[in-house]
Amino acid sequence: MKIGEKEIIRLIQLDLLGLLSQQEKNILQKWQTQSETNGKLMRKIRKEQQLLREVPRFLNQNSEEAWEKFRQETATAPKLQQKYKKFRQWLKYVAVFLLLISGITIRTMQKQNLTSTREKGKLFQTATTPTLILQNGQQYDLRETAHAVIPSGQHTQILNTAGQLIYDTTITSKATMENEIHIPRGCEYRLLLSDGSLIWLNAGSYLKYPIAFNGDERKVYLSGEACFQIKADPTRPFYVETEDLTVKVYGTVFNLNTHYLQGTRTVLAEGSIAILGKKGAPLHMQPGERADFYRETNSFKIDKVNPQTYIAWRDGFFIFDDESLEEILHTLALWYDKEVFYLNDKCRQLHFTGHLKRYEQIETILSAISEVTGVVFKCNEKTILIQ
Repeated sequence: MKIGEKEIIRLIQLDLLGLLSQQEKNILQKWQTQSETNGKLMRKIRKEQQLLREVPRFLNQNSEEAWEKFRQETATAPKLQQKYKKFRQWLKYVAVFLLLISGITIRTMQKQNLTSTREKGKLFQTATTPTLILQNGQQYDLRETAHAVIPSGQHTQILNTAGQLIYDTTITSKATMENEIHIPRGCEYRLLLSDGSLIWLNAGSYLKYPIAFNGDERKVYLSGEACFQIKADPTRPFYVETEDLTVKVYGTVFNLNTHYLQGTRTVLAEGSIAILGKKGAPLHMQPGERADFYRETNSFKIDKVNPQTYIAWRDGFFIFDDESLEEILHTLALWYDKEVFYLNDKCRQLHFTGHLKRYEQIETILSAISEVTGVVFKCNEKTILIQ
């Protein structure tokens, strides 16, 4: 079986990320053994990857000296194009991909001195900030009230600290107040609910929730994207409502995204959930499954996926696995607060696979995508133009 060049590029990139399935590993292994040149190429590429594991050594040096040394050591990757001319046209994509994730990792760690990814998020503070709205209408800017206790009444204390709201309550009444949290573009926030459930809220999201769960069920409403880590409670099921559907949670980790261009995307990482649509029987999901709800046809499609691809954003990464350029730019636009305009609609369906730092400047990410797809981007303060 002849393996195409594009397929080999994709497999090598997934191999560098540790995302290969067993079947894909077998294909790549077979390709490596087809010729001595193929084997040498893979050994050279993995040697470059090894540099990623030497981050602590670089951080112990002066930052400028460290970056210069790293640049010199990784400079051998482009030289592979000269040594193996047969693969000159496509090997550069692997080299650029590897240098990109290596360079971003080193530079970000130097700048932030291994601080948490939430602190790195300060690089992209926008004019608007996450806002908490109490049931009485009172609003709190969560950046201005950082490291503070927010009074909410009903024997409830809300602690706002380190990019996270923590609810501590002694409420016993079944009639409880609801709060809302708005996360604008370019921001993110975490929320620890009164029952111990943890929610990561992505850019451009809205969540409505009770300050305490004292009835026979727990229910919240989401618009946008969030990763849920729900505390199991057999006596009180947890529900997440959206415009399109409701997710019934049995104690689990999953990502729910209503920003998906064609409808709503649900990815289950751990545990068990059921999706309740407006019609039909509940759709029960297993870990490692992705359920895409298509709003136009009112239908679902289930695929097996690596769930880490879809929850990596909470740890400061973009991971795109053969994703369309339209969907990728939609995701980037929310995080970097941009509007996207296409001069060439054919570009929308081009696909890209990559592993990128979420806190890098958008120009760095667009440059990497351009290297692989050939698409030309023009980016200014508020817009991305695709030619």
